[in-house]
Amino acid sequence: CQGKLQQPVAEGWFKKAGPEGEQFDERLAARVLHQAKGELARGNTSAGIAFLDAVTPVAGPNTSAANLATQQRATLYDTLTWNMKGPRKWQRGEQGEFIADSKRENGSYLVSDQTYEDFELTCEWKVQGRTAMGGILLRQSGNGKPVEKGAKIQLANDPDLKKMDPFTTGALFGVTSPDSNAGLPEGKWNTLRIQVRGKDVKGWINGTEVLKATLPDTIPDSGHVMLDGVVGGISYRKVLLYGLVDGAK
Repeated sequence: CQGKLQQPVAEGWFKKAGPEGEQFDERLAARVLHQAKGELARGNTSAGIAFLDAVTPVAGPNTSAANLATQQRATLYDTLTWNMKGPRKWQRGEQGEFIADSKRENGSYLVSDQTYEDFELTCEWKVQGRTAMGGILLRQSGNGKPVEKGAKIQLANDPDLKKMDPFTTGALFGVTSPDSNAGLPEGKWNTLRIQVRGKDVKGWINGTEVLKATLPDTIPDSGHVMLDGVVGGISYRKVLLYGLVDGAK
């Protein structure tokens, strides 16, 4: 048999193999988990997370290996340092979430401790209140007034909005409209994934790719990432932020 074994065919063979097939999957998942821990220990966060994400497809959900991968991923949330900027008194929830209440507090952000060039961010977010709004600001100086036009992924309480514009959830704020509005109703947790490479930015909300855009030339090649807490009524949790290396997707 030449070439790479097709996954559906391989899965069929392993199922027919019974316990021996399950043991093979367990050993393979354990190896992937070991690779993940090794990459994370070396500080290669993007590679480590890629291995963690590969454990469940190999081992299957609700297996010991998948649970270990989930636990390992959870330990990464507290490795980031966020500096409070502005007058807002951010609250912390029972699950470690950062909560911005509904009172407007101009100039209020959570600022990443490090600066980033190419990077990926994943998090969960939810809104509470009719005017609730926030977002993720990209490559900021960390000082002075943040640049929002073309440097922010918009998050808002607008799940019923059908006509997309540059201010809809998932938009590159003020510049590029999302392809669709994939946000969930008020009070429900959403997932967000952002990937920035050079001037290219992509965004996924609840697993749906909603944005593929180009950053304006006014946005620098490196800077801080900021969580927007100005308008309020928004919470963020399970935030992962890491630089990308060549080959990461």
